[in-house]
Amino acid sequence: MAANSMFRFQIDAAKAYAIKNTYDAISYHCTFPGNPLGFTVARSMSEPERRRVEGWAQDLQVFLAHEWGDECQLLATQDKPVWIATRAYYKNKVHCDPENTHKLTKDVLFRAPWHSGGKNNSDKYTGGFYDDPRIDSENPRLEIWIWNL
Repeated sequence: MAANSMFRFQIDAAKAYAIKNTYDAISYHCTFPGNPLGFTVARSMSEPERRRVEGWAQDLQVFLAHEWGDECQLLATQDKPVWIATRAYYKNKVHCDPENTHKLTKDVLFRAPWHSGGKNNSDKYTGGFYDDPRIDSENPRLEIWIWNL
């Protein structure tokens, strides 16, 4: 199965899961422009790199708040998990792992100002997937899909 059709299959499977389990699935999709960055172990990052990743994460947080506002109420619990899918289009072949971009995106989503706070709200009860890395030097970006099941 081609990578693109496999990713489409995974997205369709997430929707089917929500329907089968009679959840009220809330679906969001957006495209964040710019070269995606990723989560890295802090000890292995230089100070300039750490600032660059933190700046990217803050930009993503502001972008998501603008795109979704208060409509995106992310609350991940054992009974109602959140599924997150990401597809990264990097500027060139020198990039982080798409798994690290996915993890940083989840971290940003669950520290964002619109999420419902509380001790039970973290990315502990999230699932989802990330696609293989793509290269688009003209239009690097991060696509994000969310199902709040």
